[in-house]
Amino acid sequence: MDNDTDMRILAVDDEPVFLDILEQHLVTLGFTGVVYCESAEDALATLDLGQQEFDCFLVDIKMPGMDGIELCRRIRRRPACQSTPILMLTAMSESNYIDAAFLAGASDYITKPIKKVELSARLRSARELGRERSRVAALTSTLKGQGASQPALQFSDAVRLHDLEGAVDYVALKNYALTLGNLRMLNWQAVGFHVSGASQFLAATSPAEYLEMMQDVGSVLFDILKLGRVMISHAGSGNFVALIGRERGYDRDETQATANALLEPFNDYYRTVCPVRIGVIAGEARRNALLSFQPADRSIEQALSSALIRAANVGLTAG
Repeated sequence: MDNDTDMRILAVDDEPVFLDILEQHLVTLGFTGVVYCESAEDALATLDLGQQEFDCFLVDIKMPGMDGIELCRRIRRRPACQSTPILMLTAMSESNYIDAAFLAGASDYITKPIKKVELSARLRSARELGRERSRVAALTSTLKGQGASQPALQFSDAVRLHDLEGAVDYVALKNYALTLGNLRMLNWQAVGFHVSGASQFLAATSPAEYLEMMQDVGSVLFDILKLGRVMISHAGSGNFVALIGRERGYDRDETQATANALLEPFNDYYRTVCPVRIGVIAGEARRNALLSFQPADRSIEQALSSALIRAANVGLTAG
């Protein structure tokens, strides 16, 4: 499909009036391939029919019966939908709902009442995200043994590790920060991690083995950080970034030492397929400033830069 308006969209909301307004906006914008459902159950039944695949989901968070967050989880469990953008629709701005939606697999978030200009921009962004995700969807399938062949993996690919607890797609993590804005991002701190030896491991093994190794590293990092609120993302190029609650402490050197100690048993196996030792370089915690005019996701980029600078200083960059 060459045009953004050719997107096949499944829209789910329990309010018929809102669906009517949404349909008017979408038709005006040129989107005609839209299926409308008034409940999560109807949406799942539509997917079960298998009559068409969708390029994007628009899902209301608060619905009677099964809510949008649970629907998001169930959509993500379907192999054909693991890379499809999911935009959450809601009038609620409480951070716990936003957190739960992104952890369930949401890609972006639109507040009600929906503005047509914003809807158009978010759908264009979703189309670009969907195109990129479709390119790397086969990569994640190798982890689950669903791919018959080994697809080409670019070292820079920020492939979501679906079996990693607390994992959020990297683009979704940045969208989450932008959704919160600078003020509410004050409740979070971003931390970057660089995996030394990652590029050599990819060159010496298969994409599936590389992604399994990165999942091992991500699981170790999550176990260390999970005492408080945490979201973690594989950012590509041998990097991870995590958002952790600002209320908890973070010790860079202790986190790095603990991670590398926990990775030693894994390295015993890794050395059987690649002579390079896998290690973790932890960066400094980065926080948004109260009166910052920078984008709300700036701390995520700064956290990754901190880890890369530290890795370069000790000569342990993965690339």
